Amino acid sequence: MGQKPRGPRHREAYPKLDILQASTSFRSGRNLCVYRHERGGVLGVLQFTPSSDWQTAILFGQLQGPQVPYWSGEFLLRLLQTKNCVTATRRAAACPGCGRRVQMLYCVGGWSCAKCHRLHYRRQLVDRLTLAAEDLQEFEEQLTAPRPKWMHQRTFAKKRAADQASVDRLKPLLKDPWRRVASAAHQARVEGTWMSLRELHQDPQLRPFSIDL
Repeated sequence: MGQKPRGPRHREAYPKLDILQASTSFRSGRNLCVYRHERGGVLGVLQFTPSSDWQTAILFGQLQGPQVPYWSGEFLLRLLQTKNCVTATRRAAACPGCGRRVQMLYCVGGWSCAKCHRLHYRRQLVDRLTLAAEDLQEFEEQLTAPRPKWMHQRTFAKKRAADQASVDRLKPLLKDPWRRVASAAHQARVEGTWMSLRELHQDPQLRPFSIDL
């Protein structure tokens, strides 16, 4: 079993590998996942390469950043066919730590499932009113955001009305004069974006990571 992480104890604070998302991205020509800290820092790149029979996959790359333990190298992951799957090629993974069938793996110095790493969801650890304050801030920012070019005006109007309703619902819960902020240990969040090697080369910030890929 994995060791309890010394840093944040929530899943969102570490690089995540969604096997279904990785498989779908690979078939669309995007087999590189770029991980970023929510404040903009790039943590590294992971390359996902399944075998021709989709029984295994090679994970290759390097990851390191604030509160993210260093990981580098090549790792062989065993893939499993999912039960009641829609397509014959849909896959899960055998957790390298405990061998269970899982859909998500997390990197805390090594790749294993959340149970092995003893990780919780962030919402299980943060105060309810602090979460409400975060949601309120997000909805208020969405109310001032312009309409995306691809979104129809009618859809945008419905979304704007839903955001306003959420603001009206949350404001009565937050009557304290001070702003509620999560502790430093619970502020860390990591997000991944799948892209092709060509897209990686086109981003000056990511170009150094493409040398060994």
